[in-house]
Amino acid sequence: MSARRWVATLASTALIASLSTIVANATGNPTNGAIPPASHCGTEASGSGNEGFVDYAQLTTALQQLETSTGGTVDVEVAGYSNQGRAIHTARVGEGDKVVYVQTQIHGNEMHATEAALELLKQWGSNGPAAKKLRKNVTVVVIPRLNVDGGELDQRQNDMTWDEVVADCPQLAGASPSWNYNSRVGGFDINRDFHANLDYVPAAEDFPGDSADTGWYITPEAQTSRDVYRSLEQEFGTVDFFVDHGPRRTP
Repeated sequence: MSARRWVATLASTALIASLSTIVANATGNPTNGAIPPASHCGTEASGSGNEGFVDYAQLTTALQQLETSTGGTVDVEVAGYSNQGRAIHTARVGEGDKVVYVQTQIHGNEMHATEAALELLKQWGSNGPAAKKLRKNVTVVVIPRLNVDGGELDQRQNDMTWDEVVADCPQLAGASPSWNYNSRVGGFDINRDFHANLDYVPAAEDFPGDSADTGWYITPEAQTSRDVYRSLEQEFGTVDFFVDHGPRRTP
């Protein structure tokens, strides 16, 4: 096994273990596992190599095949589109009142959790007794790759210029680019583009901001994640667990 695949396997195992703990708690069968109180976002560089991981076309095909093979038990939909027009998919399993919302690969060069998410969806969509019990008690909604453009480019950021943001939000004309914008690659660190107020509208006086401030929902990827979260709140009243998983690369 190559070093890259070995690291991917370890990361997948960690994600499966952590989500299994959450699902167990949601079904009323808590385990001894614990969710870390904080996680490190990482500062890994772009261009470290995405060979051996599913690309966008392969991910799309894998999700379509998963929906077909499970007879729709795994329900795949398009939740939104990236700046470059790639579909951002959700995969939904279960009909329980407890809601678990999972998104992976918010950083384009963190591919491991996407592989784990696909494996988990296969398990949760199967006909085994554990999967059936989970689906009865829990609704799981997964975005298996949020930063689809960054994933194709093997870079942390998405693929969007500040000028494109201003074109979408004319009220930001004349404002300084947000602090999380990388002019060298022409993209934003999506992980820094979230605001506690789901109805927030970007305002020029809130830019450029800093790492201690909230984000602005200026990227279509962050907007898509927000819209999925809000739709689940509207449907269920609350989202019981939210997991944003993007493991750091190991050199």
